[in-house]
Amino acid sequence: MPVRQLDIQPGTKQYISIAIVSIILLLGSGWAIVNGTAEGTVSPSFLGSYGTAVFIFEVITSLLLLSQFLRTGRFTYAFLSMAYLWVALISPVQIMLLNDTISLTSSFRAGGKEASWLWTFWHVGFPVIIAIALGLNGSNPVITHRPVFWAWYLYTAELIIIAIVLSFSLFGWVSFPEMVGTDNQFGNLLTQVIGPLVAISCAAALFMVVVKGRFQTDIYAWLAVAMLAAFCEGIVSVYSGSRFSVGWYAARVLSLISSGSVFVALLLDTMALYLRVIDQNRELRKIASIDKLTQLSNRREFDERLAEEIRRATRERKTMSLIMLDIDFFKSFNDSYGHQTGDKCLEQVAASIRKFISRPADVAARYGGEEFAVLLPDTAEHSAFELAEDIRKDISNTPFRLADGDHVTVTASLGVSSLTPTSVSDGDELIKSADAALYLAKRSGRNRVQRPTRTWHSERQEQEAKVDGHPEILRKG
Repeated sequence: MPVRQLDIQPGTKQYISIAIVSIILLLGSGWAIVNGTAEGTVSPSFLGSYGTAVFIFEVITSLLLLSQFLRTGRFTYAFLSMAYLWVALISPVQIMLLNDTISLTSSFRAGGKEASWLWTFWHVGFPVIIAIALGLNGSNPVITHRPVFWAWYLYTAELIIIAIVLSFSLFGWVSFPEMVGTDNQFGNLLTQVIGPLVAISCAAALFMVVVKGRFQTDIYAWLAVAMLAAFCEGIVSVYSGSRFSVGWYAARVLSLISSGSVFVALLLDTMALYLRVIDQNRELRKIASIDKLTQLSNRREFDERLAEEIRRATRERKTMSLIMLDIDFFKSFNDSYGHQTGDKCLEQVAASIRKFISRPADVAARYGGEEFAVLLPDTAEHSAFELAEDIRKDISNTPFRLADGDHVTVTASLGVSSLTPTSVSDGDELIKSADAALYLAKRSGRNRVQRPTRTWHSERQEQEAKVDGHPEILRKG
């Protein structure tokens, strides 16, 4: 089945991991609320690193979810992508306001007060969009056949809303009520109105993720963790007492977990899909290289492996051998018993060949019709001859059973040749000599193994000696 989308169901280990992370989130949040009121100091380096990590997590997650929408047309993925884009574009500005980076620019009138409101827009908008996304999910998810059009439409609308929110905040077009005092202490508006609003929004989104997503895929399972972390972050942030307190910094860690949960899930799913595609390609490559009838390598695979082994033997100066095999009187066999019986005969001969091919580098192939080839890297001629003789005996000693129950004897003629290649073109020479030996075996009475003639060996040795510039020295093969 082709891999089309990231709808991978979590395994038992993932469910256990999700449970452990959730318990840690709850316990850590409880500790932060109880012990987090201790005052801390502003850490620009932490805020910079935190902002960068959130931005990277959110942008990549948004893009991966957008790709899923474009591939599947499911609006759930579109709105999930928009939720993460919302955070990716608002969070850096909010963090820069905390660092007083933007307030140093005369064009903007924003400061710490606006930072708290951007935090509110961030932490209310994110769960609201998540809830909308999961509302479009279910047994009959909302799907479009025009995902590109809707992506442009939805993203443009969101970018306009984000631009309005940032403009009102940065240019001072609206005088927002103060939620955090100049001493960084949280006011009643934040603790009594905004805090509960954020908590309710995150709880509602978490409920939607659990009920609609039902942990059916990695994305929904880890999205539940992300929303739990967002809920805990909102509670810890608001009720830690003041900005830059110990609890406030602990809430930033919870925010990173919220931002990174789905990112990690998508990353792992993408890796799993990539590995699955590799396995599928490997299987396809294997299917394309196997002769369907005999389950030996086909001619294409043989040619590729021959070229590869010729190059290797040329580099390493090693001898390689080739056995060419042809079933005797196969045309008459086909004419007498039919092509289906002939196919079974080919299968039986292939099984005999396969018995004696044990090394990973050896290649047994159906060369064409009733002809087979066995490539033997790093093998001397006498060893190849012995192997060919074993194959010949097994074929002739294995009676072939006909459809009516009678048995007939099947024999084969084999030609063996060896050489130590000196160039890539020697592959053709090896086939030519083995084929000549096969022809000699047939002409000599069939059902036998034959080496090349001495004339061929002498000519070959002279060619190899001339390659090294020593015509008077004949290499022994």
